Amino acid sequence: MAPTLPPQKWVDYPLTRYQAVCQELVHASVKTVHSNAAAGGVRLSAQDKLALPYISARTLLNEEVTLHLDYVSNSGDLATVVKQINALVLQKDLATLASTSQKEFVYQALASVATHGATVGLQEVDPRVRQILLPCPGADGGYVSVTPITPTALCFYLLDSTTGQIPEHNKAVDEERTALRESGVTSAVSRRKIRRAFQGIGGSNPQNIGNLVRSMHFPVLADAPTRDAGIVTAQAMYHQGIQFRFSRKKLLAYRLFLDEIHREGTIHSTMTNREKERQHLEGLVHDVWAEAVQSRAYLLDHEKFLPQESSNEFKRLVSEGVPWSLRGAIDPRERDLGPTGPSAHKSWVRAFGVDFTEALLKESRRVDGKSVSLFSFDTQARSSLEGIVEDLAWEAP
Repeated sequence: MAPTLPPQKWVDYPLTRYQAVCQELVHASVKTVHSNAAAGGVRLSAQDKLALPYISARTLLNEEVTLHLDYVSNSGDLATVVKQINALVLQKDLATLASTSQKEFVYQALASVATHGATVGLQEVDPRVRQILLPCPGADGGYVSVTPITPTALCFYLLDSTTGQIPEHNKAVDEERTALRESGVTSAVSRRKIRRAFQGIGGSNPQNIGNLVRSMHFPVLADAPTRDAGIVTAQAMYHQGIQFRFSRKKLLAYRLFLDEIHREGTIHSTMTNREKERQHLEGLVHDVWAEAVQSRAYLLDHEKFLPQESSNEFKRLVSEGVPWSLRGAIDPRERDLGPTGPSAHKSWVRAFGVDFTEALLKESRRVDGKSVSLFSFDTQARSSLEGIVEDLAWEAP
């Protein structure tokens, strides 16, 4: 006979106590890294949401998933207060013992702290908390130290034995297998169970680390993914697009042409010189076209592996984060779809001319051991150059 559990009891704390505790709640605690570390943690806000094809606390915020909060250390009545707060959020039986005013106050307090992120107890990093050095241009010494922290809120959402997404998935797979077996069908189930391992956190008193930490005890066990270089390249191409890359030989030939005009004192804008300049620029523009066409073919071959980012008119081959001029070079459909919606094709032609010229002006050469700009144009010359490139852009493949 199973032992009888004592009846649950709701402790009536002052409303100000709930408010003070809510201010200190976090999504991720450093104690999950080292249980003896000084208390500290991070709370995310709605502004931290991230739209990427991964499962993380920030991407779940982007999907408007509620991530539950937890305490950074267990002292005094803190664990009990947070237990009652989570009971209200999760609508557990214990929540029925709370008064209406308590419920409303806690909901309002949680909604208030959800509007802004916070760090708790992280003025200094405890030496017990492992850190990874990552290169960072501009930082002192060229590196920053980073501590990876797994949010208990994420683990609770995915792994909790009662409400977690993975246990629910595995339960559904078991039910499908049972139904197939009872019906005499020998075909395999359409889904596979997600394997899990055991990882002890917090020893015999995990509540000292957090109210939700038990959900971290059974992480997902996955085989190392096999690398498909083609898919990796296609996805990198999707997110990064292409660059304005020019043949060094063609750049130097264009530079030599400009120097000859200057040295001979001839007028830059004569028909003969403009035609020669157009030929030089046409060669440089065709370098961009060649890479764009090659990228387009590669992306179309791997289209089913690309993220599902769509405009109102079509599924994109290149992320919206790539500059419009280069998106349009790769995918002709983008040329009639500006950054803020439908746009005239001539607007893309103009954008391409401006961005192409900007890239050209960033090219450099070494002179006496120093890097100097390869090209320098006054306002009139730059406008003329952009005009030629825009004219060429109408012929984009």
